[in-house]
Amino acid sequence: MKILAILAAAIVVVAGASAVVLLNNDDDDKGYYSSNSDCRLQVLGNADKNDYLDDNDVTKIKEMISSNTYDQMADANNDGKVDETDLDLVQKMINLKKSNSGKADSEKESMTVKYITVNNDIRDAVYPVNKLIVVNTQRVLDICMGIGISDRVVATNDYANQYATNIDSQYMYKAFASLPSVGDRKTPDLESIAKSDADAIYAGSEKYYLTNVDSGATSYAGKTILRLASWENGGYANGALMIAFFTDADEGAEKFVRWMDSVESKVGSELSKVSDKSSTSFLNVSSATYFGAQADGVATTLTKIGATNIGNAIITNTSKVGGSVTTYAEDINKHADMDLIIYTPYMYLNYSDEQVKEKYNTFYSSLSTGKISALDAVKNQDIVMINYELPFCLVYAIAAKILFPDIDVDVDGMIKEYIDDYTDVEGYTYNPNHFYYVPGSA
Repeated sequence: MKILAILAAAIVVVAGASAVVLLNNDDDDKGYYSSNSDCRLQVLGNADKNDYLDDNDVTKIKEMISSNTYDQMADANNDGKVDETDLDLVQKMINLKKSNSGKADSEKESMTVKYITVNNDIRDAVYPVNKLIVVNTQRVLDICMGIGISDRVVATNDYANQYATNIDSQYMYKAFASLPSVGDRKTPDLESIAKSDADAIYAGSEKYYLTNVDSGATSYAGKTILRLASWENGGYANGALMIAFFTDADEGAEKFVRWMDSVESKVGSELSKVSDKSSTSFLNVSSATYFGAQADGVATTLTKIGATNIGNAIITNTSKVGGSVTTYAEDINKHADMDLIIYTPYMYLNYSDEQVKEKYNTFYSSLSTGKISALDAVKNQDIVMINYELPFCLVYAIAAKILFPDIDVDVDGMIKEYIDDYTDVEGYTYNPNHFYYVPGSA
């Protein structure tokens, strides 16, 4: 309880991922220009690998042509070389996006572009996208709210739909409650998809979503299949920038990602002051029977804090997303002295404090009688809950504050900013216990 004692007063903070992103004002038109060069916008032609397709990419491609050098992101037509064709194609993309700005959907001109999928394949996609079917998780709904395109979603799947129609989650997803479902997210009803007036499908990884179409397919029934990240490896900002590119919601995405970057920067700066972070350890569990690791979005995010993620020590394959607590109980129990268990369930905005506490107690009871009951964190009830629905930057910030209570981060202020500016939630009175819960705080 040494960590939790400081947090019992429920002062938990929110900020973002550990990689500090530099923010500056080099672009007068945007008023903000991220210097992030992680290639979060993975449209071929984004030659300088930042968050924008703009004249800087044209300049970069000219430089590469002049120096006879090659980079995949500069190869807009994916023909194995960087030449005038790529230059013309990128200029066409830039001009077309400018030309389409402010036009009605029916008046927009289209073109085919190439992008890198969440599976790291290069695929064709038709720009622009006007109406979406979400064959993915509710995180895509969060992204759509965050960048201001909720009204472009015309159908969801059963998994995402349950959050829109469940009374417990209606505060967050009410805007999508009346939308039809196309069925299971892995093998949706293709006839329902074909009948929809959408022109694109946000489908995610081929391993998990829309698996009943031909492998490598770029479209189905005339609808572009977009294999974009949402949770994989914490690729939330990537997903936001990518779908914004296709839907001409670039301004909304820049604002949303700028906010995420600022959260990450503030938390990362504070964490840089903490020495020997790895001596603090934790296990992330999404239920009493499953723990996260490696490529799972939450596990990826928590790992960035710098504390030791026991899940990663047990599952070393970086493509995996977690494992069964029962299957790996012996390995987990080897880390009996871990400091904390971070439980990441859904915590609904209409819950009373008693309901939050009940959720916690039910989880603790199952752990205390389960396969890892001998862990010090279980015996001492060093267990906290963090709402799984939050953007990864907020999960990162809350967990960072819990693990290292002395860092100076205003978690509650960040959560409120998210609810106010990047969701469709209305009429909600803020309660921190809906977003994080430490024993004794409710």
